[in-house]
Amino acid sequence: MAVTPARATPAPGKSGPHLILFDGDCSFCAGWVRFVLARDLRGRFHFASLQSDAGQRYLARIGHSTADLATVHVITSYTSADTTCLTRSDAAAFIASELGGAWARAGTVLKAVPVRVRDAAYDLVARYRHHLAASATACVIPTPEQRERFLDQ
Repeated sequence: MAVTPARATPAPGKSGPHLILFDGDCSFCAGWVRFVLARDLRGRFHFASLQSDAGQRYLARIGHSTADLATVHVITSYTSADTTCLTRSDAAAFIASELGGAWARAGTVLKAVPVRVRDAAYDLVARYRHHLAASATACVIPTPEQRERFLDQ
């Protein structure tokens, strides 16, 4: 798999499916996955927790540390040879853009903010993410229709 550097932005509407690697032990992250599932009506996003065998394999393939569980990763068109790995605020902006509607507009606005500012905000949320949703359930339980979109099921 040829992976484009993390700061590269893929062309809008890159075919997909796109793989979101997330912290499977984090309630905040699980809430984010549920948020994406509810709004991804085209089924373009697939998921794997960073702790899973699939998540660890993909992290190794893209050359990222398998110990870094504080960063969301999006591997665009992960089933093709031409893929891009986005992290942190670039990943969040890409996800929003791909959801369409008002979320796509929010993703466009987010991309207009300088990367240093976006990533500083992302890092702040990432640092306190376990406290932000401490009482929520960390486990994402997909419906039978959603189950095929989870690589570690």
